[in-house]
Amino acid sequence: KRLYKWLVNHKIFGKYIYYYSKYKKVPLKAKISAILLIWVSIVITIILVNKIIVYITLPIIALLVTTYILSLQTLKTEKNIS
Repeated sequence: KRLYKWLVNHKIFGKYIYYYSKYKKVPLKAKISAILLIWVSIVITIILVNKIIVYITLPIIALLVTTYILSLQTLKTEKNIS
């Protein structure tokens, strides 16, 4: 309970954790931000790390995670946390 309360009251991530745990949905803004962050990180890593395994593995992982994020239901309007 203590950890859940701390997570839900987190300044940045709290409302997203709350929305997902209560409604099983994610706001569109959070989906877009997560997908952009994943792909930017992957591209930067591929540029910096010159290994064939990185070229193959990271895009596959990013594609799987992107697919999962897109499969989550979208929260149409953000509701008040009570």
